[in-house]
Amino acid sequence: MSHPLGGLKEPVLHHGTLNAVLLPVVIRYNRMHAAEKIVILERALEVPHGQDRASFIEALNAAIGLPPSLRAMGVADEVIPRMVEGAMKDHSTATNPRPLARADFEELFRQAMN
Repeated sequence: MSHPLGGLKEPVLHHGTLNAVLLPVVIRYNRMHAAEKIVILERALEVPHGQDRASFIEALNAAIGLPPSLRAMGVADEVIPRMVEGAMKDHSTATNPRPLARADFEELFRQAMN
């Protein structure tokens, strides 16, 4: 999802910031399909036992001053259909632990916008 967004001419978006902003949404989507990797992530980040990992990432992002959403980064709703198409074609999509259909990307982008 970061790759097509990073290709926008306006606004100019930083790839790492996009990854951080999208991470909570993607963790929630993949939580049941990447449990072992998410446990490793929780340990590395020292997520308190029982705390929702996606919420922890959102709080961490806020604590370091990252924007809370794609909308806050200046992404307009009008570009989302094009971003969905780009994400569907992106080489990274094949390695996601949970398969993604167009409707899944539409929902993930919608969540990330808010």
